[in-house]
Amino acid sequence: MMNTTIIIILFLLLPAIVIGLFKIIEVRKKRLVRSNLQRTIDELVKNNGLLISETEFFSDKVISIDKRNRKLLFAHFRKQGVKALCLDLRSISFCRVTKAMARFTGEVTEIFLQVKYADTDQLFRLHFYDRAKDDFRTEEALLEKARLWKDKINLYRRPANFKVVIDGSTLFPA
Repeated sequence: MMNTTIIIILFLLLPAIVIGLFKIIEVRKKRLVRSNLQRTIDELVKNNGLLISETEFFSDKVISIDKRNRKLLFAHFRKQGVKALCLDLRSISFCRVTKAMARFTGEVTEIFLQVKYADTDQLFRLHFYDRAKDDFRTEEALLEKARLWKDKINLYRRPANFKVVIDGSTLFPA
């Protein structure tokens, strides 16, 4: 009777133990990915003399911006290693959010920023969502994140113009 009770308890606890082990493995993997991404961003900052003003991590990617030097950093963790880009925002002719759709189902398969330099035909893709790897429930949140970063890039890629003349008589009438 006692052995049967112990076997039943162990049988009931087995799924919780297995799920717990999978969670531990997942947390360790996320820490490793984030650590590698952070190391890559730190190397780019050091090598290019940058001062990062904003950084955002999501899934296996990181995006950072240096507002003073107008540089954008993007790193993506892959099995082959970390792929990183350092883009000069002043040289970008356009930046837009692009959604790739499945031909027959119409489902979104990818969301990425498409960035083009003014002096070349090369397009850069900064991936935010990939249906093959990312949870489909994160699609809307990552789309919004891509839109926010597009706005930041477009804001800092243009030169600031503060040559506005203000007529004091119109501001403070007598």
